[in-house]
Amino acid sequence: MRNGLQPVFDYKSSPHRPGTYRASVQDACDDPPPATVSAYQQAYGRNPDGWPPQIEEYE
Repeated sequence: MRNGLQPVFDYKSSPHRPGTYRASVQDACDDPPPATVSAYQQAYGRNPDGWPPQIEEYE
């Protein structure tokens, strides 16, 4: 701990829960988009940057 802040946990590369990141991204892609994404699509006629989420490969 530095400056009273907790260290940031890297969920994407956590060895404790393998596949969790990939599964959560797949779930997000399979489910209907969140309300904020739907509102953005209606307002601008396109997906917001970063939607749909992409599964990133980490070494």
